[in-house]
Amino acid sequence: MLASALPQSLTRWFWDKEYKDNQKGIFFMTLATQLVVTIVFCLLLIPLSGKLSLLIFSKPDWTKVISLVIIASGIQAINNLINTLMRLQGKSVLYTLTNLFKLTSVLFLTLYFIIYKKMGLEGIYLAQVIGNSLAILILVGYTYKNSSVFFDKRIFKSMNVYGFPLFLANISAVLLTVVDRYSLNSMAILKSVALYTLAFKITSVLKLVIVDSIKLAIGPMMFKRIDTPGSKRFYSKVLLYSSYILMFTIVGVSLYSFELIKIMTKSREFWEAVVVIPVLSLSIFFTNLKDVTIYGLHIAKKDQSYRSDCGLFHSI
Repeated sequence: MLASALPQSLTRWFWDKEYKDNQKGIFFMTLATQLVVTIVFCLLLIPLSGKLSLLIFSKPDWTKVISLVIIASGIQAINNLINTLMRLQGKSVLYTLTNLFKLTSVLFLTLYFIIYKKMGLEGIYLAQVIGNSLAILILVGYTYKNSSVFFDKRIFKSMNVYGFPLFLANISAVLLTVVDRYSLNSMAILKSVALYTLAFKITSVLKLVIVDSIKLAIGPMMFKRIDTPGSKRFYSKVLLYSSYILMFTIVGVSLYSFELIKIMTKSREFWEAVVVIPVLSLSIFFTNLKDVTIYGLHIAKKDQSYRSDCGLFHSI
Protein backbone atom coordinates (compact mmCIF):
# COMPACT_ATOMS: atom_id res chain seq x y z
CA MET A 1 0.00 0.00 0.00
CA LEU A 2 3.01 2.29 0.46
CA ALA A 3 3.34 2.26 -3.32
CA SER A 4 -0.14 3.86 -3.51
CA ALA A 5 -1.09 4.34 -7.18
CA LEU A 6 1.96 6.28 -8.35
CA PRO A 7 3.11 3.58 -10.83
CA GLN A 8 -0.33 3.76 -12.50
CA SER A 9 -0.18 7.55 -12.60
CA LEU A 10 3.31 7.45 -14.11
CA THR A 11 2.16 4.91 -16.72
CA ARG A 12 -0.76 7.12 -17.75
CA TRP A 13 1.14 10.43 -17.94
CA PHE A 14 4.38 9.03 -19.40
CA TRP A 15 2.91 8.49 -22.89
CA ASP A 16 0.42 11.36 -22.81
CA LYS A 17 0.88 13.39 -25.99
CA GLU A 18 1.04 16.61 -23.96
CA TYR A 19 4.03 15.44 -21.94
CA LYS A 20 6.02 13.18 -24.29
CA ASP A 21 8.77 15.80 -24.47
CA ASN A 22 9.12 15.85 -20.67
CA GLN A 23 9.05 12.18 -19.73
CA LYS A 24 12.15 12.51 -17.56
CA GLY A 25 10.53 15.32 -15.63
CA ILE A 26 7.33 13.33 -15.11
CA PHE A 27 9.36 10.39 -13.81
CA PHE A 28 11.42 12.62 -11.51
CA MET A 29 8.30 14.21 -10.00
CA THR A 30 6.70 10.80 -9.46
CA LEU A 31 9.85 9.33 -7.93
CA ALA A 32 10.32 12.33 -5.64
CA THR A 33 6.71 12.00 -4.49
CA GLN A 34 7.21 8.31 -3.79
CA LEU A 35 10.36 9.03 -1.77
CA VAL A 36 8.52 11.58 0.35
CA VAL A 37 5.55 9.24 0.89
CA THR A 38 7.88 6.37 1.85
CA ILE A 39 9.89 8.46 4.31
CA VAL A 40 6.77 9.93 5.94
CA PHE A 41 5.10 6.51 6.33
CA CYS A 42 8.26 4.98 7.77
CA LEU A 43 8.77 7.84 10.23
CA LEU A 44 5.15 7.56 11.34
CA LEU A 45 4.83 3.79 11.53
CA ILE A 46 8.22 2.55 12.77
CA PRO A 47 7.89 4.29 16.20
CA LEU A 48 4.49 2.58 16.50
CA SER A 49 5.80 -0.91 15.69
CA GLY A 50 5.83 -1.89 19.36
CA LYS A 51 2.19 -0.90 19.82
CA LEU A 52 1.29 -2.65 16.56
CA SER A 53 2.95 -5.82 17.84
CA LEU A 54 0.89 -5.64 21.04
CA LEU A 55 -2.28 -4.94 19.07
CA ILE A 56 -1.83 -7.76 16.55
CA PHE A 57 0.03 -10.42 18.55
CA SER A 58 -0.69 -9.31 22.14
CA LYS A 59 3.05 -9.22 22.88
CA PRO A 60 5.99 -6.93 21.96
CA ASP A 61 8.18 -9.74 20.58
CA TRP A 62 7.41 -8.84 16.94
CA THR A 63 8.48 -5.19 17.11
CA LYS A 64 11.62 -5.69 14.99
CA VAL A 65 9.78 -7.79 12.43
CA ILE A 66 7.06 -5.16 12.00
CA SER A 67 9.69 -2.43 11.62
CA LEU A 68 11.44 -4.47 8.92
CA VAL A 69 8.11 -5.08 7.16
CA ILE A 70 7.49 -1.32 7.05
CA ILE A 71 11.00 -0.57 5.72
CA ALA A 72 10.83 -3.40 3.17
CA SER A 73 7.45 -2.12 1.92
CA GLY A 74 8.83 1.40 1.48
CA ILE A 75 11.91 0.26 -0.44
CA GLN A 76 9.78 -2.09 -2.55
CA ALA A 77 7.52 0.85 -3.48
CA ILE A 78 10.51 2.79 -4.85
CA ASN A 79 11.75 -0.31 -6.66
CA ASN A 80 8.31 -0.84 -8.23
CA LEU A 81 8.37 2.68 -9.64
CA ILE A 82 11.74 2.12 -11.31
CA ASN A 83 10.48 -1.23 -12.65
CA THR A 84 7.49 0.60 -14.12
CA LEU A 85 9.83 2.96 -15.97
CA MET A 86 11.77 0.02 -17.44
CA ARG A 87 8.53 -1.54 -18.67
CA LEU A 88 7.38 1.75 -20.17
CA GLN A 89 10.65 2.08 -22.08
CA GLY A 90 10.64 -1.56 -23.15
CA LYS A 91 13.89 -2.36 -21.32
CA SER A 92 13.03 -6.05 -21.08
CA VAL A 93 16.61 -7.30 -20.72
CA LEU A 94 17.47 -4.82 -17.97
CA TYR A 95 14.15 -5.51 -16.26
CA THR A 96 14.71 -9.28 -16.33
CA LEU A 97 18.34 -9.15 -15.19
CA THR A 98 17.75 -6.77 -12.28
CA ASN A 99 14.71 -8.67 -11.05
CA LEU A 100 16.53 -12.01 -11.35
CA PHE A 101 19.40 -10.51 -9.37
CA LYS A 102 16.98 -9.26 -6.72
CA LEU A 103 15.21 -12.63 -6.54
CA THR A 104 18.51 -14.51 -6.24
CA SER A 105 19.86 -12.10 -3.62
CA VAL A 106 16.71 -12.30 -1.52
CA LEU A 107 16.67 -16.10 -1.79
CA PHE A 108 20.29 -16.61 -0.70
CA LEU A 109 20.08 -13.97 2.03
CA THR A 110 16.89 -15.54 3.36
CA LEU A 111 18.52 -18.97 3.52
CA TYR A 112 21.61 -17.49 5.17
CA PHE A 113 19.70 -15.59 7.85
CA ILE A 114 17.37 -18.51 8.60
CA ILE A 115 19.82 -21.45 8.47
CA TYR A 116 23.04 -19.89 9.75
CA LYS A 117 21.88 -16.90 11.78
CA LYS A 118 18.70 -18.55 13.12
CA MET A 119 16.82 -15.26 12.72
CA GLY A 120 13.48 -16.77 11.68
CA LEU A 121 10.84 -14.37 10.37
CA GLU A 122 13.09 -11.39 11.09
CA GLY A 123 15.68 -12.79 8.67
CA ILE A 124 13.09 -13.13 5.90
CA TYR A 125 12.19 -9.44 5.96
CA LEU A 126 15.78 -8.34 6.50
CA ALA A 127 16.63 -10.19 3.28
CA GLN A 128 13.80 -8.31 1.56
CA VAL A 129 15.21 -4.97 2.75
CA ILE A 130 18.76 -5.78 1.58
CA GLY A 131 17.70 -7.36 -1.72
CA ASN A 132 15.48 -4.46 -2.75
CA SER A 133 18.11 -1.93 -1.66
CA LEU A 134 20.76 -3.65 -3.79
CA ALA A 135 18.42 -3.62 -6.80
CA ILE A 136 17.87 0.13 -6.39
CA LEU A 137 21.63 0.75 -6.04
CA ILE A 138 22.30 -1.17 -9.26
CA LEU A 139 19.75 1.01 -11.05
CA VAL A 140 20.99 4.35 -9.68
CA GLY A 141 22.74 5.21 -12.97
CA TYR A 142 19.69 4.26 -15.02
CA THR A 143 17.42 6.25 -12.69
CA TYR A 144 19.65 9.33 -12.83
CA LYS A 145 19.91 9.13 -16.63
CA ASN A 146 16.11 9.13 -16.96
CA SER A 147 15.44 11.90 -14.45
CA SER A 148 15.24 15.64 -14.91
CA VAL A 149 14.46 18.05 -12.07
CA PHE A 150 10.91 19.16 -12.65
CA PHE A 151 7.79 20.08 -10.72
CA ASP A 152 4.48 21.33 -12.04
CA LYS A 153 1.72 21.95 -9.51
CA ARG A 154 -1.06 21.40 -12.05
CA ILE A 155 0.31 18.06 -13.28
CA PHE A 156 1.10 16.98 -9.74
CA LYS A 157 -2.49 17.67 -8.66
CA SER A 158 -3.93 15.90 -11.71
CA MET A 159 -1.80 12.79 -11.13
CA ASN A 160 -2.80 12.58 -7.47
CA VAL A 161 -6.49 13.17 -8.15
CA TYR A 162 -6.26 10.42 -10.76
CA GLY A 163 -4.34 8.07 -8.45
CA PHE A 164 -6.27 8.47 -5.19
CA PRO A 165 -9.20 6.21 -6.19
CA LEU A 166 -6.66 3.64 -7.38
CA PHE A 167 -4.99 3.85 -3.97
CA LEU A 168 -8.33 3.02 -2.35
CA ALA A 169 -8.74 0.15 -4.83
CA ASN A 170 -5.31 -1.20 -3.85
CA ILE A 171 -6.32 -1.18 -0.19
CA SER A 172 -9.55 -2.98 -1.06
CA ALA A 173 -7.59 -5.61 -3.02
CA VAL A 174 -5.36 -6.30 -0.01
CA LEU A 175 -8.39 -6.65 2.25
CA LEU A 176 -10.12 -8.98 -0.20
CA THR A 177 -7.13 -11.32 -0.30
CA VAL A 178 -7.33 -11.94 3.45
CA VAL A 179 -11.01 -11.50 4.30
CA ASP A 180 -12.08 -14.69 2.50
CA ARG A 181 -9.89 -16.91 4.69
CA TYR A 182 -10.84 -15.01 7.82
CA SER A 183 -14.53 -15.42 6.99
CA LEU A 184 -14.13 -19.15 6.37
CA ASN A 185 -12.24 -19.57 9.62
CA SER A 186 -14.92 -17.66 11.52
CA MET A 187 -18.00 -19.17 9.90
CA ALA A 188 -16.79 -22.72 9.21
CA ILE A 189 -13.89 -24.90 10.35
CA LEU A 190 -10.14 -24.72 9.78
CA LYS A 191 -10.35 -27.57 7.27
CA SER A 192 -12.41 -25.34 4.95
CA VAL A 193 -9.65 -22.74 5.06
CA ALA A 194 -7.07 -25.40 4.10
CA LEU A 195 -9.19 -26.65 1.18
CA TYR A 196 -9.84 -23.13 -0.07
CA THR A 197 -6.16 -22.18 0.24
CA LEU A 198 -5.09 -25.21 -1.82
CA ALA A 199 -7.66 -24.44 -4.52
CA PHE A 200 -6.64 -20.79 -4.50
CA LYS A 201 -2.96 -21.64 -4.96
CA ILE A 202 -3.72 -23.88 -7.94
CA THR A 203 -5.96 -21.36 -9.68
CA SER A 204 -3.66 -18.44 -8.89
CA VAL A 205 -1.14 -20.00 -11.29
CA LEU A 206 -3.53 -18.98 -14.09
CA LYS A 207 -3.41 -15.39 -12.93
CA LEU A 208 0.36 -15.41 -12.50
CA VAL A 209 1.20 -17.08 -15.82
CA ILE A 210 -1.45 -15.57 -18.10
CA VAL A 211 -3.19 -12.51 -16.62
CA ASP A 212 -0.15 -10.94 -14.95
CA SER A 213 2.08 -11.76 -17.91
CA ILE A 214 -0.33 -9.99 -20.25
CA LYS A 215 -0.42 -6.97 -17.94
CA LEU A 216 3.37 -6.78 -17.80
CA ALA A 217 3.88 -7.18 -21.54
CA ILE A 218 0.83 -5.44 -23.01
CA GLY A 219 0.20 -2.76 -20.37
CA PRO A 220 2.82 -0.22 -21.52
CA MET A 221 1.84 -0.84 -25.18
CA MET A 222 -1.79 0.04 -24.36
CA PHE A 223 -0.77 3.52 -23.22
CA LYS A 224 1.85 3.97 -25.92
CA ARG A 225 -0.84 3.45 -28.57
CA ILE A 226 -3.27 6.01 -27.14
CA ASP A 227 -3.06 8.42 -30.06
CA THR A 228 -2.09 5.98 -32.83
CA PRO A 229 -4.44 4.94 -35.67
CA GLY A 230 -6.26 1.69 -34.99
CA SER A 231 -5.66 1.82 -31.26
CA LYS A 232 -9.27 0.92 -30.41
CA ARG A 233 -9.09 -2.23 -32.52
CA PHE A 234 -5.82 -3.16 -30.80
CA TYR A 235 -7.45 -2.81 -27.36
CA SER A 236 -10.45 -4.92 -28.34
CA LYS A 237 -8.26 -7.67 -29.83
CA VAL A 238 -6.15 -7.84 -26.68
CA LEU A 239 -9.34 -8.48 -24.72
CA LEU A 240 -10.60 -11.05 -27.23
CA TYR A 241 -7.44 -13.15 -27.59
CA SER A 242 -6.50 -13.02 -23.90
CA SER A 243 -10.03 -14.23 -23.07
CA TYR A 244 -9.72 -17.11 -25.55
CA ILE A 245 -6.36 -18.25 -24.17
CA LEU A 246 -7.49 -17.94 -20.57
CA MET A 247 -10.76 -19.79 -21.09
CA PHE A 248 -9.00 -22.77 -22.71
CA THR A 249 -6.61 -23.03 -19.75
CA ILE A 250 -9.48 -22.66 -17.27
CA VAL A 251 -11.31 -25.56 -18.93
CA GLY A 252 -8.11 -27.63 -18.82
CA VAL A 253 -7.42 -26.92 -15.15
CA SER A 254 -11.06 -27.60 -14.23
CA LEU A 255 -11.13 -30.91 -16.11
CA TYR A 256 -7.90 -32.20 -14.59
CA SER A 257 -8.16 -30.55 -11.17
CA PHE A 258 -8.68 -33.86 -9.39
CA GLU A 259 -5.52 -35.31 -10.92
CA LEU A 260 -3.58 -32.16 -10.02
CA ILE A 261 -4.68 -32.38 -6.39
CA LYS A 262 -3.75 -36.06 -6.19
CA ILE A 263 -0.27 -35.27 -7.52
CA MET A 264 0.23 -32.29 -5.19
CA THR A 265 -1.16 -33.89 -2.02
CA LYS A 266 -1.09 -37.45 -0.72
CA SER A 267 -3.88 -36.92 1.77
CA ARG A 268 -7.46 -37.69 0.84
CA GLU A 269 -8.54 -34.82 3.09
CA PHE A 270 -7.55 -32.33 0.38
CA TRP A 271 -9.36 -34.05 -2.48
CA GLU A 272 -12.56 -32.16 -1.64
CA ALA A 273 -10.90 -28.98 -2.95
CA VAL A 274 -11.73 -30.19 -6.46
CA VAL A 275 -15.21 -28.68 -6.06
CA VAL A 276 -13.80 -25.17 -5.46
CA ILE A 277 -11.24 -25.04 -8.28
CA PRO A 278 -13.65 -24.52 -11.24
CA VAL A 279 -15.37 -21.63 -9.43
CA LEU A 280 -12.10 -19.91 -8.53
CA SER A 281 -10.76 -20.54 -12.04
CA LEU A 282 -13.77 -18.82 -13.55
CA SER A 283 -13.20 -15.85 -11.25
CA ILE A 284 -9.75 -15.44 -12.86
CA PHE A 285 -11.52 -15.07 -16.23
CA PHE A 286 -13.52 -12.12 -14.94
CA THR A 287 -10.40 -10.71 -13.32
CA ASN A 288 -8.76 -10.64 -16.74
CA LEU A 289 -11.82 -8.94 -18.26
CA LYS A 290 -11.61 -6.30 -15.55
CA ASP A 291 -7.85 -5.80 -15.88
CA VAL A 292 -8.01 -5.30 -19.65
CA THR A 293 -11.14 -3.15 -19.85
CA ILE A 294 -9.97 -0.96 -16.97
CA TYR A 295 -7.38 0.49 -19.35
CA GLY A 296 -10.28 2.37 -20.92
CA LEU A 297 -10.79 4.22 -17.64
CA HIS A 298 -7.08 4.90 -17.28
CA ILE A 299 -6.71 6.18 -20.83
CA ALA A 300 -9.73 8.44 -20.46
CA LYS A 301 -8.42 9.51 -17.00
CA LYS A 302 -11.80 8.45 -15.65
CA ASP A 303 -10.80 6.19 -12.80
CA GLN A 304 -13.91 7.19 -10.84
CA SER A 305 -16.50 6.88 -13.62
CA TYR A 306 -16.47 5.85 -17.25
CA ARG A 307 -17.36 8.39 -19.89
CA SER A 308 -19.74 6.86 -22.42
CA ASP A 309 -18.22 8.64 -25.38
CA CYS A 310 -14.78 7.13 -24.75
CA GLY A 311 -15.72 4.16 -26.93
CA LEU A 312 -12.52 2.20 -26.34
CA PHE A 313 -14.19 -1.18 -25.96
CA HIS A 314 -17.38 -0.67 -27.89
CA SER A 315 -16.95 -3.90 -29.86
CA ILE A 316 -14.90 -7.06 -30.04
